[in-house]
Amino acid sequence: GRLMCGTNLYFEYLMKHAPVEESSYVQLLAEIVELTRSYDTWDWFNVEPKNIQAKHLNTLYWKKGAIEFHNWIIERLDTLSAAGLKFELDALSQYIVDSEDERLERYANKKNKSMQIRSSENYTFGIITVEEFHSEIGNILALNNPELDFIAMVDMDAKSDTNIFEKVSLRTIKDIDLSEIAQRFGGGGHSKAAGFMLSHETYDIFSPMGLQRQPV
Repeated sequence: GRLMCGTNLYFEYLMKHAPVEESSYVQLLAEIVELTRSYDTWDWFNVEPKNIQAKHLNTLYWKKGAIEFHNWIIERLDTLSAAGLKFELDALSQYIVDSEDERLERYANKKNKSMQIRSSENYTFGIITVEEFHSEIGNILALNNPELDFIAMVDMDAKSDTNIFEKVSLRTIKDIDLSEIAQRFGGGGHSKAAGFMLSHETYDIFSPMGLQRQPV
């Protein structure tokens, strides 16, 4: 009855098979693991009030990069556990996150204006190209365009030797199983988030550069 991700499954495994004495450090680490689980499963968005700290932690990870983020987490664990405090961002990290949120809003408005609308197999969906904010942008556009069944995002960075866009990510807020759609095209995923690699079969339907055909 609880959505899980690799991070919290591994943490729980370690705590079971290599238990350590309860401490403020372990409690802080458990908080970070829960924030990771909340974002990876999108539980952060589905609860009220939304667990915005989980989103902020993910934003900081992508902004800092894996190595710098790792070092930052270790420093925060040491500092906060020594003071007996709960996990929170430092002032500089909060400023970085707030700046990224503003940039995401501008990016979403830009993509919303350039989005193409397509129809295929009784679905009406939006198509955009994406260069960044892959996790958030599809959800934002789905919320802003409730008349659409899902959003298809074409990754500009994933190209083949023929320079054809390859990766398509699907997002929805409706009661649609996107994994079934993705599996038909050789991909997979979850009901609300799935994806597949673009092929000649699907190019005209899902590529922003494809021909505008009638619904299949």
